[in-house]
Amino acid sequence: MKKSPVWIAMIKDEHVNYFEALKAFELYFTTHKFPVMEEEEMARNEKLKERILKSEAKYKKKKRKEMIEPNALEKDKHEQTKLAFEVKRFNHWEMQTRPFVKEDGTVMSAEEQMKVWKESKGE
Repeated sequence: MKKSPVWIAMIKDEHVNYFEALKAFELYFTTHKFPVMEEEEMARNEKLKERILKSEAKYKKKKRKEMIEPNALEKDKHEQTKLAFEVKRFNHWEMQTRPFVKEDGTVMSAEEQMKVWKESKGE
């Protein structure tokens, strides 16, 4: 990835707006091909399959015609592997963060999350 997509940096920011991060992720894959993931993960995750199909449809519409150099295919494979890892990190972040998102999209602080967790345990 020549320049890291903005959503990668967004999920590292504790003050990120959850909805803006989701929007940045979805928007990125309207102009970039979604990386190929392991089949078993795709079979278990309907949301991931939906994102892949949506991304591929939008990506094909762009019909970018590029000259392919001999090393470009290997480089592209390496970039796709790195991107697949980042997509997995994003999906994990999304799953872990979703329960702690406020109505305005801000994410509860660690202290607020701990309070919610303790309340759910009856403490």
